[in-house]
Amino acid sequence: MEKRTLAKKLGTLVQRLRLERGFSQETFAQACKIERAHVGKIERGEVNVTVATTLRLIEGLDLSLPGFFSKLERELDNVDEEDREPHQRTGA
Repeated sequence: MEKRTLAKKLGTLVQRLRLERGFSQETFAQACKIERAHVGKIERGEVNVTVATTLRLIEGLDLSLPGFFSKLERELDNVDEEDREPHQRTGA
């Protein structure tokens, strides 16, 4: 899997979970002690986050480490399925 795909899926997941919890990007950034602009870049998949930043995001979402990565794993499984679909259609 490409780093870019991983960054995009992680960012999309963070954004979805943030919105489900009713946080604005600004409020969420403050709770995580991360600059709002950086949260935006993370959500758009424009940056690869460090472990420390990932932990801040997970804590801000009030999730456990295994809980977050379980959700991310499901997102990544969807990418794998999407990658396989064209091959199945063409018979390759």
